[in-house]
Amino acid sequence: MERTLTNLRKTLKGDVYILLRHARIGNRFLRDAEAEGFTIGRDRPTAHPYATVMALHDGTIRYVGANGNIRFQCGDAHGFHRVDYEKFVRGAKHFRPDKP
Repeated sequence: MERTLTNLRKTLKGDVYILLRHARIGNRFLRDAEAEGFTIGRDRPTAHPYATVMALHDGTIRYVGANGNIRFQCGDAHGFHRVDYEKFVRGAKHFRPDKP
């Protein structure tokens, strides 16, 4: 299966939070999301800055607040998935971030 955000969203059921460790991968994520038709609100993703952690929904991307960042730090749980986008695009078999 091709590694796209759409396929990732279909594969991982529940909440998907994307870790963007630095500007290069953050901007790549926004470009990739835009190319696949995702939006932030009604805007194209590249019209906005990336954040270290962003939520991936069906067709949309959202910024997460303080509670979302705390949840991200707690790790994967039933119905919640953390994805290290840099590992994902490199094709790593395990693309979950290391425990904080």
